[in-house]
Amino acid sequence: MKVFGRTLKEYFLPVWPFALVSVLVVISQYTIALPLDQQYPFILNITQWAWELMVALAIITLGHKYKDFNLKNAAFIGVFFSIIIHGLKVSIRYFFYERTGWYLIDRFVYGSSLVMLVAVGTGIIWIYIVKKKPLKF
Repeated sequence: MKVFGRTLKEYFLPVWPFALVSVLVVISQYTIALPLDQQYPFILNITQWAWELMVALAIITLGHKYKDFNLKNAAFIGVFFSIIIHGLKVSIRYFFYERTGWYLIDRFVYGSSLVMLVAVGTGIIWIYIVKKKPLKF
């Protein structure tokens, strides 16, 4: 099956380590960072930056691997990471914290918009850097 000119294998094989780290970061948010939030409030921010970095590194990896990488490819990876990261977060909140459906939908949409912002933003920057000449001062 092809999506925007690439097979699913072409998307996922280069970025699976970043997806795995993202899953581990999400699990650590609930097992390590959340219990320490009162003492060290910045630790949740660090875990959020970690999965944002994984999304950005996945985009850069694909952009480097495929010379015809485009914004549609970046958006598809954003959707992939949204499902992985925020799907896991919503599942944890549902099964362990008994949150309501509307709350879960709200958190999924909000979190996925952050992932898409990072993915598409990194994609735009990557495409600009690769296809344009560097700025001269």
